[in-house]
Amino acid sequence: MFGPMFDWILAAVLGVVTVVLLMGKGDSILKAVNGKRGRDKKKSDEDKKKYSRAMGIFTGVLALDEVVVALFPDNPWVIWGSILVAVGAIIGIGQFTKKFNGR
Repeated sequence: MFGPMFDWILAAVLGVVTVVLLMGKGDSILKAVNGKRGRDKKKSDEDKKKYSRAMGIFTGVLALDEVVVALFPDNPWVIWGSILVAVGAIIGIGQFTKKFNGR
């Protein structure tokens, strides 16, 4: 879409974020993304690590998806499959977040 170099750079950035989140060290990343929503609930360290790992899995799926797009940029079936995987991952993480926050 933007070129193969962009796909590889995005995959690398998502890969680094994935590793940080899966290690459970991504609290600062999640705070930066989440911001202050007015509901500053106190979560235990175990809950924070669980949420961080779930977000790590989500970004990992997107990183692998981006690698596949970078490897096969001219195949329309790969592009459509990649879009479906990304939409599925977004729906899945939305369901997890809703359940995790108790809504």
